[in-house]
Amino acid sequence: MSLRERLILGIASSSSAPRGWNAQVRAAMRPEAVEWVSPFELRVTVETAPAYAIDSPETVVVELHPSLLSSQERIVASPALRIAALAGTAALRGPLVHTTERAVQHATRDAAAAAQLALEVEVGGGDDWEPSVGAAGAQTTALFLAGLRSAQDEATGWNAVVQPALSHAHVSAPHNGSVTVRLPQLCASCAGYEISSPETIQLTIPAEALLSKTPIPLAATIAINASAGLLQLGGSLAANATEADLRDAAPRELELRLSGDAWQPRLGQRGYGPTDALLAGLVPTDAQPGGWAAVVKPRLSPSSLRRLDDHTVRLTLPQLASYAIDRPETIHVSVAASAVLSGQPTAAALPLLVGALPGVAAIGGSLAARPEEGLLQSAAGSTLRVRLTADTWVDDLHSPAVFAALAAGVAADTDAARGWNRVVRSALNPSHLLRLDETTIEWRLPQFAGAAAVAVAEPADCAGDPADRVQPSPAPSPRP
Repeated sequence: MSLRERLILGIASSSSAPRGWNAQVRAAMRPEAVEWVSPFELRVTVETAPAYAIDSPETVVVELHPSLLSSQERIVASPALRIAALAGTAALRGPLVHTTERAVQHATRDAAAAAQLALEVEVGGGDDWEPSVGAAGAQTTALFLAGLRSAQDEATGWNAVVQPALSHAHVSAPHNGSVTVRLPQLCASCAGYEISSPETIQLTIPAEALLSKTPIPLAATIAINASAGLLQLGGSLAANATEADLRDAAPRELELRLSGDAWQPRLGQRGYGPTDALLAGLVPTDAQPGGWAAVVKPRLSPSSLRRLDDHTVRLTLPQLASYAIDRPETIHVSVAASAVLSGQPTAAALPLLVGALPGVAAIGGSLAARPEEGLLQSAAGSTLRVRLTADTWVDDLHSPAVFAALAAGVAADTDAARGWNRVVRSALNPSHLLRLDETTIEWRLPQFAGAAAVAVAEPADCAGDPADRVQPSPAPSPRP
């Protein structure tokens, strides 16, 4: 063996990896790679080795054989050559990668749910896990779990509630390049997981947990969406609001109260999109000419809205003298996702109800002009017209329930044997009733044998506003 070959043989790795230094680099070195520089220096040229691949760092030691030295003593060069393995690749898989706050809450209280919400971390690209990952008391396990951190830092979020409860019991041993992480079970008295905005869980696999001893920062993250909050209405408008309240000179307030979520900090600022989105979320079920859509909505502006705290905003309405409705308005209140920290839209469980003012009914027709017993007995018959002001009739007055209520409302103040109640009202049927327009109806009465005094009281369910009973004008009384 030549001296050059003996030198090459002494440049060796302590590892016997099949694609490591000894097998791929040293085996390819030729005596010509050794160059004499001076009595004190040799240069060894190492050619590229495309097949060289290691999954853990390799230490190469240069040991000089005595025959190479004038001292005839063996020398080990210092320092040793440490070759780091290339960083591997890693991927996150499993249902925990994209999940929700409620799913995490359930999984941290129910072991079966936790098993269904697991995270799989797969390592590849020529790297692998240290065998001790997942073992009790192993530093590799502790460091790996410490790498699962949220980019946010809420008081009851991942970093405060979930991460401290993770242990080796929640990490599987490596298998085919993967380890599985399950969520811990929180004790009954422990704080539960609760977030007001989405959380992003990041992972950097530490060098100690990998054979390559090179950390892997993952670009992929775990996304936990916050659950939508609950919205309730409060303030002076929320309870029994009426048309008169909006017309009144005193301002009226509507409070939007969140639970399980929080309003964006800038809500109420002019030029801020979520402010405009929230104001646009108050929508009536129908559009009346003098109602919410026509009168109130154009007056709403960022100056109407004030964020009182994380969970409450107040909408102040000025006097709206032109607000006029002929039937109750139902205002649905929806919250855009951009207006809350959770990023989840929500809506008030109960809408805002605005009652219409009672209308007024005026009596007309031939019977009102000539309220005589003889007119009711005449062969020509008679008419009784009822005209509404500040209200309208429902579309279908002939439906059984509406007609019965309307007929019962045309009543005499006495109950004579041959009077109105027993002779006229008992004979009324839908063919006698005409809806002339939305404010006027007419009873076309046939000939009757006789009738007494008449009183008209239109029931609430016959007028367009089912919440208010129409107030009648004085009824005509047949003259003897």
